[in-house]
Amino acid sequence: MNALCTLVMLWSISTVVVMTTVSQKVDVRTALGTVRGNGFPTFQEFLGIPYGTAERFEPAVPRSKGFDQNPLDATYFGPACLQTLTNVTTYGSEYSCHVLNIWRPAGVGPGANLPVLLFVPGGTNDFGEAEPYNASIMASDQHAVICSINYRVGPFGFVALKEQALAGEPTGNFALTDIQAALRFLRQHVADFGGDPKRLTLFGQSSGGGLVLLHTVLPSSSGLLEGVISQSGDLGARPLDKSLGVTETLAERLNCTQKGFKSTRACLVAATGDELVYAQGVTCITPNACNAATSWSPTVDGALLPDDPLVLAKAGQVNPLAVALGANTNDSYLFIMNTGPIGRTEYEAALLAAARGNVTLARALLALYPPRDNRTDDHVDLMGWWSSDRMLCGLRRTAAAFAAAPPTKGQVHLYRYNYFFQSNRVCTAASNWHDPSWGSVHQDEVSFVFGQPIFMNIGYTNCSVPGWSGFDRSCLDCHFNATEAAFARAVGRLWTSFAASGDPGVREGIERGEVQEAADAEWPRFGAGGRNVLLQPTGAPQRMQAEFALGRPEYCEVWDEVDADA
Repeated sequence: MNALCTLVMLWSISTVVVMTTVSQKVDVRTALGTVRGNGFPTFQEFLGIPYGTAERFEPAVPRSKGFDQNPLDATYFGPACLQTLTNVTTYGSEYSCHVLNIWRPAGVGPGANLPVLLFVPGGTNDFGEAEPYNASIMASDQHAVICSINYRVGPFGFVALKEQALAGEPTGNFALTDIQAALRFLRQHVADFGGDPKRLTLFGQSSGGGLVLLHTVLPSSSGLLEGVISQSGDLGARPLDKSLGVTETLAERLNCTQKGFKSTRACLVAATGDELVYAQGVTCITPNACNAATSWSPTVDGALLPDDPLVLAKAGQVNPLAVALGANTNDSYLFIMNTGPIGRTEYEAALLAAARGNVTLARALLALYPPRDNRTDDHVDLMGWWSSDRMLCGLRRTAAAFAAAPPTKGQVHLYRYNYFFQSNRVCTAASNWHDPSWGSVHQDEVSFVFGQPIFMNIGYTNCSVPGWSGFDRSCLDCHFNATEAAFARAVGRLWTSFAASGDPGVREGIERGEVQEAADAEWPRFGAGGRNVLLQPTGAPQRMQAEFALGRPEYCEVWDEVDADA
């Protein structure tokens, strides 16, 4: 995980529809009390539902006592988990942030047994929350129950403590226990909202996709869910000693020794939440772009996560789940586009370093990604392409490990996403229009999964409304044209069909005669043939095709050799 991270200002008003349609209050009865949400003509939303509790540096537990209000006011998002906002300000709450949101189609009630998807937002494990991700259209168009979660980030979610490790207790993975608590909560209560608790799929993007994938190898997640969808996430975790080193950096910045603490744990528990955030060494260029001296990752703690997750997958020690994963064609370019200029000499040195000094492999890479003739020309775009290919080929190897594991064999699907918002050039709020020369980069798929433009770096789902505090010109005219709307419906259908049946090409379990066809796409199970689907608009009707080895077999052949021991 790179210590350089982008931290995003994430706060929100409710959905775009709220700005144009007066909502009606709608109640759902649960064993914990009545939940009161917002009702609209095509969907209903229940926001900020407390799903669990957790003490600092302790695993989360699902909520079991009644709600503090009756009815619970679920008409507005709950707080984000405590994180950085600027150099001198924090954002969110440490102890009241374990909340989730639920969207369902209008007219749905208990007994509908719709497939359920729980979204885990990303943010390099340092920041992030669910508010920017408006799932109203995804729920109504796809006739599914869509949920999203806030979970602990930064040191609150990922600090590893030596005392816990020596005692054989879970450590460094508190964010993963938050997700488990949410899954247990939904298992017990989502039926009240019309969801099928036996058809529950996690999906997540970026670092959220990585957290989602880890539930395939967490023994304690067995039986909590039926499937996972990872968007640009990898299956990885940091060795315990490395995570403990990050914790010591935090302790040094808190001056724990000088303050007389005899243990790092005691010092970190005694610190205020804001002190822990600032101890990360955060410096911000703007209110939503910051660097930190620390970086966070899940940990191989030997308790919650017994071994390196890829080692577990290759050994077949995985939970019996359906697995879908993939990334965007030029995914990695988003993270390096501002690192240039990179001249020819530096570019060639980077490829040699990627080949770990193997001159033969470095020459093979240079043949695949030849430098420009002019030694002073910028090569940062070429770095983006080969970094993205390396990532895609790594995901293909991960898919192969799952496909070979008996519990997941025959239930693995791989994709390559190759599109970005192009309806107009005005809507530039991420993840929407950008320079076409970038290709399809990290996060470009997000708007199309959710069925409408999403504003990840702003947070306000009503940011296109002049006069509101969240107004931003980059959100103006953010809507899909007919081609993109059809493509978004097809992508959303693939995701929800996967949740319904374990196969993105099969939609099952629709009650009372509603027609929900599977998306028209050739998305084969990943197996010995190594085929995946290519997700991009194809015109009317949408018919997305399969390809071999992510469309780059000769590239993956070299990268597989480069990363053979990785």
